[in-house]
Amino acid sequence: MSQRNAKRERDAGGRKAARSAGRDDTNRQPAASTGERLRLGGLAAIAGLLVITQFIPCDSSSVQDGTSVLLVMAWLLLLAGVAIAGWWQASRPVRLGWDEAATLAFLALIGLSAVANIGGNHARPLLNVTWQWIGFGASFLVVRHVVRGDGERRALVALLVSLAVGLSVFGFYQYGYSMPRDRELYRQNPDRMLQEVGIVAPPDSPVRKQFEDRLASTEPIATFALTNSLAAYLSTWLVALFGVGLSTWSDRRTNRDAEGEERAAVDSRRPSGSTLLAGALAVLLIGGCLVLTKSRTAYLATMMGVGLLAIVHADAWRRRIGWRLPLMAMLVVGAIIAGAFLVGGLDRLVLSEAPKSLLYRWEYWQATMSMIADHPWFGIGPGSFQEHYTAYKLPQSSETILEPHNFVLEIAAIAGLPALVAFAAVLLVAGWRLVRGGASSDLHSPAKLSPANSASRGSLLAVVVGASVGGLMTSPVQFLVGYVLDPVG
Repeated sequence: MSQRNAKRERDAGGRKAARSAGRDDTNRQPAASTGERLRLGGLAAIAGLLVITQFIPCDSSSVQDGTSVLLVMAWLLLLAGVAIAGWWQASRPVRLGWDEAATLAFLALIGLSAVANIGGNHARPLLNVTWQWIGFGASFLVVRHVVRGDGERRALVALLVSLAVGLSVFGFYQYGYSMPRDRELYRQNPDRMLQEVGIVAPPDSPVRKQFEDRLASTEPIATFALTNSLAAYLSTWLVALFGVGLSTWSDRRTNRDAEGEERAAVDSRRPSGSTLLAGALAVLLIGGCLVLTKSRTAYLATMMGVGLLAIVHADAWRRRIGWRLPLMAMLVVGAIIAGAFLVGGLDRLVLSEAPKSLLYRWEYWQATMSMIADHPWFGIGPGSFQEHYTAYKLPQSSETILEPHNFVLEIAAIAGLPALVAFAAVLLVAGWRLVRGGASSDLHSPAKLSPANSASRGSLLAVVVGASVGGLMTSPVQFLVGYVLDPVG
C-alpha cells in the first residue's frame, strides 16, 4: 500500500512540475512581433477561406463559368501577402523546398498548356480552369509557409473535421426531410416547381427528364453541387479521424507503462472523456452520411486510406494498440452499414451496379488515352476536355463528359505528359516524406505518433487513392490536404 501511495505522489508531482514548467514558459514568451501578428492574421484567413470554399457549390461546369474566381483571387492575394511579409522580414525569408519546387513546376506547365491552347473557341473556360489550378497551388504554398507547429495543424484539422460533421448533419436533414418534401411538392405541381427554380422544360423533354432524375435521387449533397464532392470531403476527414483515434489510443496505452515526468507529459496530451465521446460521435455522423452518398469511389478511397495508414504504422500499432480498437472500429462500421440498409439509404444496387459503372469509366479512359496520344506535349488545355472529347468518344458511349473521372488521365489530357511527370514528382516527394518520417520515427515515442501526423498521412493517402479512380480532387481542402498538414521536415 505504501509503495502505491508513493507512486501516486511521484505521478502527481510530475504532473504538477509539467504544468508549472508550461506556465513558466508562457510567462517568459515575449510579446508578439508585428510579423507574428501578420502571420496569425494569415492563419485566420486560411481558416476562413477553407470554410468558405465548402459553401460555394462548384462542379466542373461552374468552375469553367468562373464561379470560383473570387476564391482563387483571395488565395493569390494571400500568397502575395506571405511573399511580401517574407521579403520584409529579412530574418525569416520564404524558402522553397523540393515539394514547393515540384508544385511550382507543375503549375508552370499548366500555364504553358493554357498559353499553347489559348487560340481556340473556348478561351474563357480555359482561363478560368487554369486559374483554378493555380489557386490550388497557391493554397498549398500559403498553408505550408503560414501554418507552424502541431498545435496550429491540429487546430486546422479540428476546424475542418467540425465542418465535416456539420455537412453530415445537413446531409441527414436533406435525406430525411427536405428531399422527400421536394419530391412531394413536385408530384403535386411539377410546373410550379420548375418555374420557381427557373427551368424551362416542356413535358417529355430531356431537360425535364434530367431534372426529374436528380429530384428522384436520394443521395445527399449538403452544400456541394454533386454528391460525389460531398463524399470526397467526408472520406478525407473520416480517414483523418481514424488516424487521430489510433494515435490517441496509442498514447493511452503508452501512459500505462510510463513513470513520473514522462507519464505527466503523456497525460498533458491525452484527451478528456468528453473529447473522446465527441470524436466517436463525429465518426458515426460522418461515416453514416458517407454511406448515404452511395459513392463507390469514396468507399474505396476510405478503405484504402485506412488500410495504407495501418500499414505505415503497423509495427507501432501492433505492439501498442492491441485488439480492442480494431474490434470497436469493425463494430462501428457494421452498425453504420446495417443502419443504412434499414432506412433504405443503401441497397444491393450499390454493389451490383459497380461493374457497369467501371465499364463506363473504362470507355471514358480509352477515349482519353487516344486524346493524349494526339496531344502528348501540351495537352488540349485546361477546361477544354468536353470540347475535344466528342471527337474521341467511343460509338457505344452515350454521355459527353466534362472530365475523365481519373486525375492521372485528366492531367495528361489537359496539360500534356510533361505536366503529368511534374505532378508525379510532387507525389514522389510526398511519398518520400512519409517514408522518411516513418523510418526516422522512434516507434516507442508517443510524440512521433501525434494526431496531426496520423491525420495528415491518412488523409493524403485517401485523396491520392480516391482521385486515381474518380473525381475526388474538388477543392483546396482535397488538394494534397494531408501533405499540406504534415509537419515540415
